[in-house]
Amino acid sequence: MRTLLDFADWLTTPFKNKQYWMLAVRILLVSLIVILGAFVLVYILQVLIVFFSAYGEVIVVGGIAFCSIVYFISEKRHKHRAELSSIEQQASIAQENADKALLESNYIIVRQCVYSVLCEIAENLGLTKPQRQSEIDSPSRIITNSNVLMYQFVVLKKSAEISISSIKEILQTRITQKLIAHEFSGLTQSNFVFGGTAYPILCVHDVADSGAYINLDIVWFSEAYGNLLHLRKEALLNNLNGRAVNIKDTDF
Repeated sequence: MRTLLDFADWLTTPFKNKQYWMLAVRILLVSLIVILGAFVLVYILQVLIVFFSAYGEVIVVGGIAFCSIVYFISEKRHKHRAELSSIEQQASIAQENADKALLESNYIIVRQCVYSVLCEIAENLGLTKPQRQSEIDSPSRIITNSNVLMYQFVVLKKSAEISISSIKEILQTRITQKLIAHEFSGLTQSNFVFGGTAYPILCVHDVADSGAYINLDIVWFSEAYGNLLHLRKEALLNNLNGRAVNIKDTDF
């Protein structure tokens, strides 16, 4: 837009200044440029017409061939990507199924261990002795707590008066004894060394009273579980230290 305004100003300035000879020169110059441009355009059009007349079929065939090649390559790439996506999806499904099968297998192993211990100590703890392994299956079965897999089981209460802490302590003690004595079928490893300390490979993480049943959370000891216990221990110590400070401040 600025260029057109400048051109119009350049063309009309001689007229405003009454320099008519300059105006005539500029009009003549513009006319020559327009005529020359028209000749060039006509010449180019003639060359293009001649060129397309001579090679039109070749250009059309070449264009169709080029488009066909581009389409073929595009379709081949699309098909290749679809095949890769299908392979990746199948691999992902296979891995997911393998993970589920492994988790289920581990659950069955842990259930056998917990069942054998409960058969021995359940009645002494105010719990009902299970008759079948499936009786202690929890609806949730496997949960994740702070990136640690935990296997859940339920046991029917026999007595209304039970001690959750006693159940946890006695259950863990008997599991540890059986691990050391290699009384669990299929388990050869009895402990896991973490931070220089040997822990039982199977740990009773939590025991909770849910009314008619108690819930048991059992976990394989691992680096992740060791870190979880370490963090909880630090949090407990910090909490106790905080309470001690508050009590001291209150006394003063």
